[in-house]
Amino acid sequence: MQPDMSPASSGLEEYRDRRVGADRVVRLLLETFRSGDNPHREQANYKNAELVYTPAAAAIREVNVNFEEATAIVQPAGQQLIADRADAVNQSLRAEIRRLVIQLVTAHSLGQRVLAMSRVKLNHTEDIEARLQTRQH
Repeated sequence: MQPDMSPASSGLEEYRDRRVGADRVVRLLLETFRSGDNPHREQANYKNAELVYTPAAAAIREVNVNFEEATAIVQPAGQQLIADRADAVNQSLRAEIRRLVIQLVTAHSLGQRVLAMSRVKLNHTEDIEARLQTRQH
């Protein structure tokens, strides 16, 4: 079961959108300060900059809060996904180990049977050879 990532995705998209807006505000502020050629215009630019700065600062604070909230949502979900995947890999590995152990035990048992049968045949062959030697003497 995978957690719903849509709230986190929308939070990150909203963060990106607000970040773009905040970047625009910063560019406008820079343009305002650069265009200050004369003292009268410069004072008007400062007033405009103050009017733009206050909402921009609030927007940046809100973006940071939203980012922290999105991170708080995404981080546990990501950790849960990693934990779930690690559990699945662990279960798969355990199943593979069990399969290999069964194969080894089966091969060992088969080897033991073949060895036992070989001993019986060897003993039987030795008995036959001993009888033949006894008859030849």
